[in-house]
Amino acid sequence: MGRACCTHAGQLHPEADIFGQLASGKRLQGGPFRRYKDTLKLNLKQCGISVDSLSSAALNRTAWRSQCHEATDDIEEARVAALEHKRAVRKGSVSSHNTGAWACDRCKKICQSRIGLYAHQRTHR
Repeated sequence: MGRACCTHAGQLHPEADIFGQLASGKRLQGGPFRRYKDTLKLNLKQCGISVDSLSSAALNRTAWRSQCHEATDDIEEARVAALEHKRAVRKGSVSSHNTGAWACDRCKKICQSRIGLYAHQRTHR
């Protein structure tokens, strides 16, 4: 970028060229697309299967299949249990960690909802 300051009056600035391309690019926001390999490593990690011992573990096909099935069953049971707990909290049959009273940090006023507390805290600004 040191050359950008030394351009002559008739030349186009390299910064304008660079930043112009970035401003009108076609790239999606966020990160790059996840490859199949990355997704596979993530799934193996969630299942508790070491990626380093993958080739040796897959040689015994029956043990490999049973290990994969057990791991996916455990993950599915945990996912369903989390969803059931989330629904129970939402429906009110199980109390969440909060009792429903939201206290202001500055004046200790008790609000009945989180959005009410947010609106109240705007008065302290």
